[in-house]
Amino acid sequence: MPRGAFDQAAENKTLLGLVAGDGSLSGYVLYRNTYDGLRVAHLCVHSEARGQGIAQALIQDLSRRHPDASGIGLWCRRDFAANDMWPKLGFTARTYRRGRGRDGAELVFWARDHGHEDLFSSRPNDMRVEAVLDASVFFDIADQNMASEREESHALSSDWLNDSIRLFVSPEIRNDIHRDNDSTRSERRRKQLGEFQELRVPAVKFDEALTKITQILPAAQDVQTSGDYRHLAQTIAGCVPYFITRDRGILQKRNLLKPLGVEVLSPGEFIREIDALERTEIYRPEEISGTKLTFFSVDADLMGKVESLADTLSGESPSSLGVKVRTLLANPRANRVRVVLSADQQPLALIGEEGIDSQTPKISLVRLENSSIAPTFARFVAYKLIAEAAAASWTTLSAEDILMPEAFLYALKHCGFQETEPRKLFRKCGKGLFDADSAKSTFNGLPDCPIMRESMIWPAKITDMDQPVYMLPIDPAFASNLFDHDLARQDLFCQKPHILMQDECVYYSATNNNLKAPGRILWYVSKGVGYEGTSAIRACSFFLESVRAPAKEIYRKFKRFGVFEWAEILKIAGSPESLITALRFSHTEAFSQPIPLSELLPEIGSAPAGPRPLTYDYFLRLYRQGMAL
Repeated sequence: MPRGAFDQAAENKTLLGLVAGDGSLSGYVLYRNTYDGLRVAHLCVHSEARGQGIAQALIQDLSRRHPDASGIGLWCRRDFAANDMWPKLGFTARTYRRGRGRDGAELVFWARDHGHEDLFSSRPNDMRVEAVLDASVFFDIADQNMASEREESHALSSDWLNDSIRLFVSPEIRNDIHRDNDSTRSERRRKQLGEFQELRVPAVKFDEALTKITQILPAAQDVQTSGDYRHLAQTIAGCVPYFITRDRGILQKRNLLKPLGVEVLSPGEFIREIDALERTEIYRPEEISGTKLTFFSVDADLMGKVESLADTLSGESPSSLGVKVRTLLANPRANRVRVVLSADQQPLALIGEEGIDSQTPKISLVRLENSSIAPTFARFVAYKLIAEAAAASWTTLSAEDILMPEAFLYALKHCGFQETEPRKLFRKCGKGLFDADSAKSTFNGLPDCPIMRESMIWPAKITDMDQPVYMLPIDPAFASNLFDHDLARQDLFCQKPHILMQDECVYYSATNNNLKAPGRILWYVSKGVGYEGTSAIRACSFFLESVRAPAKEIYRKFKRFGVFEWAEILKIAGSPESLITALRFSHTEAFSQPIPLSELLPEIGSAPAGPRPLTYDYFLRLYRQGMAL
């Protein structure tokens, strides 16, 4: 370029230089001011000053000096090494054309937007939640890639989300496409950009956001990470609250980015977040009173705990488990994923279910912490899932997971599930009362053994059975430890939370009750100080056996249930050789509407002081009333 052109640019104040401390020129930018923005003609850095951020400083200062310009643009041959530099300076590859040279080399128009909105880029002021798509998610959608790990990306197109979210792509997506050497794929992806609104980002705010990101995240070591940081900076500068990515590296840094005003989520986590805004009650944590356990709906904050339950011994990595969970989360209207945490917030179990919007849902993902109580805890979870299925009026509940823990597999079989193929099981569901014929047709092939039959149909009951029924009084403190979660909630210090997880338990008495088993027990909780809802029938159980023997033998036989220690047994008996009675029971079901003594007196005459035999018809009446059938 002739010297006169530089003189003219200096006179027009379109020549910007950066001078070193010794007075030498480190670099300059020569540009034109046109009707549609600034156009860079020269950007030069002295060879001895390169790698010091000179070019970046010049371009950033140019944006600050001309905030009203629409942006900065330039043409550059695609085969020039400078093409790798422009993205680092905040430029994006916008369009392409053939050059006028003899070789017809392709030229790329690079633009650094100043973020001024026009009629095409304005954002409606409505209530929709805004989010920016990362390249990984955009490419899933643009390429119609239906691989299982990419299902969650496609779920963003679900019809029910249309009125709730607005999805953007950031300008940096054009650089991701530009780096692809597959011209056919690149062209297809550029066309797909028209399906999304591109975010307009003020260049100065982008520079500020990128500076903050590089201060809190590790230095980018490759082109992809540098691009990821620019995606994030544009999201922050554009004031969009969510950034959606499948990139595990970025997801692991999400907590570092929260102070900058952006929430980094996977597609599944984002969809779950939107659903939680609309259906808050579905996502409330469920605390199981007395057990010190809480069921949480999985969200982004819990993913670290969830991934710690990966079955690494079977070759499952935490990241692959995370993909499975996020895929389920991507369809929250049909799927449900919960994690069970202990009182100290340690993960104990992960349960994923599919098809909960149908009559035939499936337990498709189960992981358990490897511990000594895993078998007991697995049965507790299995019975809870069965109770939920019955309450939802599902017809069957199936389970299929190739990595299903052995403890849970055994628990499902114990609860009446039938295994049709390895780790593939199903169970009929029902609630309420059935006569013997309808029970056989509903539940298919019930065994003659009453105990097995009760396991297969629980929580349903059979009406035409010739079994004894007893109303048994129990102290509220004992009830809160043995089976009554509501009473346990009222007890600030539940002494034995593990017992409330057992499906089978034992009640001890010094009296010779002479009760016949198998049968049923209606638990009458006596009046107790500090408890509400007592002096009422609160639950029913299946009565398995009654054993009367010396205290030391009773303790030896039933100590596995952990109800009482030897000192407590001895307190009941008085001496090791004294006879006491152990009543073993299972399948306890709490009444949704406890029946107070006042409603029982016309039939029983007075509060029970000991076991009170009842007719089976009267049991059915009380059961219907207690369960509001």
